[in-house]
Amino acid sequence: MVLLEAVEKSFGGRAVIHEMTLEVGTGERLALVGPSGCGKSTLLRMILGLVLPDRGRVHVDGLDVTKATARKVRRRVGYVIQDGGLFPHLTAEENVTLVARLSGQPPSKTAARVRELAELARLPQSLLDHYPRSLSGGERQRVGLMRALMLNPDVLLLDEPLGALDPIIRARLQEDLGEVFRVLRKSVVIVTHDMGEAGVLADSIAVMRDGKILQRGDAHALINAPVDPFVAEFVRAQRILAGDRA
Repeated sequence: MVLLEAVEKSFGGRAVIHEMTLEVGTGERLALVGPSGCGKSTLLRMILGLVLPDRGRVHVDGLDVTKATARKVRRRVGYVIQDGGLFPHLTAEENVTLVARLSGQPPSKTAARVRELAELARLPQSLLDHYPRSLSGGERQRVGLMRALMLNPDVLLLDEPLGALDPIIRARLQEDLGEVFRVLRKSVVIVTHDMGEAGVLADSIAVMRDGKILQRGDAHALINAPVDPFVAEFVRAQRILAGDRA
């Protein structure tokens, strides 16, 4: 469903992505973890067509992502960022339905989809007429998820979607997101700093550093068979932090 072939990207002479090849199959859930600035968010933006690679190619469902095809690609991809990324002057429902309204989707179909998504995201219908400022962080994230799913995309990208939430709300949303992923069976790429969260939400985890993927596998493989000293150090640090939180 998502394929990056020998992709490279630099900003201001600084290489951010180094000759990376990455594949995400249909219905597969991949988590990207690693330190800040290692290129995780840039990868998501390249899949979405917000950033184009200097070299290499990006494909989504067989479509080559270029400047000319970027808008078409975005209709196939849902994108969720930290705190929902909502427009403050629109109500929750107006945020959710914005793209559907701009694309001319019939209002009856849109209304039915909103009801379906509110149930899926566990957002009370009574909150749909509220503005983002009156919603909690967790509620804004649920609205952001509904907006990303509005047009039933093939691929779902999430960039640190739970990073700004307190631990209790974060744990609840992890469980709910995991259930949404299992129900919808979409291809998912999620960026997170939290190995525990990656283990809950993804089938496989890719550890990144300096624009490269050092190792990809499930949590068990990363913990017990790290192939790079940095992977071992990163996993160990995550386990120490998890112990401190406990």
